[in-house]
Amino acid sequence: MEDSRPGSATARLPLRDYVQRVLVTLMILALAYFLWQVRDAFLLLFGGIVLATILVRLSHYASKICKMKRIWAVLLVVLLLLLLFAGAILMLFPMMSGEFTRLSEAAPGIRASLEQNRIGAAVLERLQESSGSVQWGSFFSQVTGVASGLFNFLTSMFVILFIALFLAVKSGWYVRGVVNSFPKPRRERVGRIM
Repeated sequence: MEDSRPGSATARLPLRDYVQRVLVTLMILALAYFLWQVRDAFLLLFGGIVLATILVRLSHYASKICKMKRIWAVLLVVLLLLLLFAGAILMLFPMMSGEFTRLSEAAPGIRASLEQNRIGAAVLERLQESSGSVQWGSFFSQVTGVASGLFNFLTSMFVILFIALFLAVKSGWYVRGVVNSFPKPRRERVGRIM
């Protein structure tokens, strides 16, 4: 005979409580699935906020030093950061191309030393088997995959830069909006934090 006292292990939940628990579990799972699906958008938004914070701080200093309006200071900082980034790429590109040239020149020697080793010979044999079966379809899919990845990267950088510029130019509106979303007794403290 089953023990149906409230404290016993075999006590049954009423159907209503059971349904509520199942619905809460399903809602939590649906929320987790939704957050997983929009994780890239959250990362772009976070990147934009971080970049906007940097732009606001640097443009504040630029507007103090150069005695210019905030929007011009933001544009000046963005231009200087883009020039700095382009300069870094132009400085690093010759070194990287030199390393790739040295690697391609050293490739026959590396191959010869791998052929002398038992494990290296097995790896080379596997590579030759897989590269011998490469067809134009898989080559084309690799090329389109690289192009798609590059396009996604450039699009993401554009979105981050757009969000950052939008927030950096009119940051007061958004700060006030966030501060006003808190209860009145906490607004002053939140405003000081932000």
